[in-house]
Amino acid sequence: MEGKKSKKITLSTILLFIALIIIIALICFIFVYKSSADDEIGKYKSLYQKSMDIVVDMSTEGRYPNAFYATIEEITDVNSSNGIKALKVKGLDSNSSIYRGEFNFQIYLDSIDSTVKIQHNGNSISFDKLKVGQTIAVYDYSKNISSDNNISSVYKIDVLDDNI
Repeated sequence: MEGKKSKKITLSTILLFIALIIIIALICFIFVYKSSADDEIGKYKSLYQKSMDIVVDMSTEGRYPNAFYATIEEITDVNSSNGIKALKVKGLDSNSSIYRGEFNFQIYLDSIDSTVKIQHNGNSISFDKLKVGQTIAVYDYSKNISSDNNISSVYKIDVLDDNI
C-alpha cells in the first residue's frame, strides 16, 4: 500500500511541477510579447488615431450629412458680446422639398474653423465675407428640421458665388 501512496504523491508532484513550468513559460511569453508588443501597440494606436481623423474629416467635409442650397436673406447679431450671429436663409427650388423654405441657424464666431467651417472654393474664409444675397451650400447633421425651421447642427457653409 505504501508503494501506491508514493506513486500518487509522485504523480501529483509531477502534475504540479508541469503546471508550474507552464505558468512560468506563460509569464515569460507574456513578458517577451509585451515588450515587443508595446512598439506594435504604439503603431496601432497611431494607426487608429489616423483612421479616426479620416472618419471625422469625411463626416465634416460633407460626404454623409444633409446638405442644401440657399440664399442668405438676413445676417443679424444675436449677442455681439459673445460673438453669436444668426443667419436666415431661403432654400432654393432645386433642393428636395424639405429644404425649400426659410431656415434659421446661429454661428458662434469663436467656433469658426474648429466646429464650423466657412469656405469658398475650398479655402477657409471669415464670417465677414458672408453677405445677404449670396448663394451658399449649408451642411448639417440634423435628422429633422424643427417646426420653427431652426437648424442646430450646421457645421459647414460653402459660398457658391464666384465673387465674394
